[in-house]
Amino acid sequence: AALRRSGAKTGDRIYVTGTLGDAAVALQQRLGKQRLSEDDFAVMVDRLDRPTPRVREGMALRGIATSAIDISDGLLADLGHILELSQAGARIFLDKIPVSPVCRAHIKKFGWEVALAMGDDYELCVTVPPQNIGPLEKLQFACGLHCIGEIESEPGLRIVDESGGPYRPTFTGHDHFAENKK
Repeated sequence: AALRRSGAKTGDRIYVTGTLGDAAVALQQRLGKQRLSEDDFAVMVDRLDRPTPRVREGMALRGIATSAIDISDGLLADLGHILELSQAGARIFLDKIPVSPVCRAHIKKFGWEVALAMGDDYELCVTVPPQNIGPLEKLQFACGLHCIGEIESEPGLRIVDESGGPYRPTFTGHDHFAENKK
């Protein structure tokens, strides 16, 4: 009953648990790249230092989701693993990406990459076929579950901005092997 990365099919909806970006914004403060207010940092630092593993949610999604991955290297990188192993593509929508109110307040400063590419959120990204949306909607997750896009047959990942145009991120996530590629 394991959820694998290789089961996504054309037409599946893409969901994420929780919110994305808080850990990345807190890390920017910790690295001295940005200065947050004490209140904002206090809200976000627990997401960096004490992420909540979504084990219960993952177990509840067995038999409903067709694929799953935890978001450790950034949504774009980790969703990319699902797409590669499922031999599929996807379209996601920026205005559907769940971010906390504090993170949203910093999006203009940091860019959408904090939620899309910086990682360390440890939320789940799952794909769910249309016929399983009913059972999915019956699940009650305290962290929330948000539909952000759809699996498509055309290879690649397309990001749609708030105006309906393409969004091109400046980077797409952590690459564990980048040092070996130099």
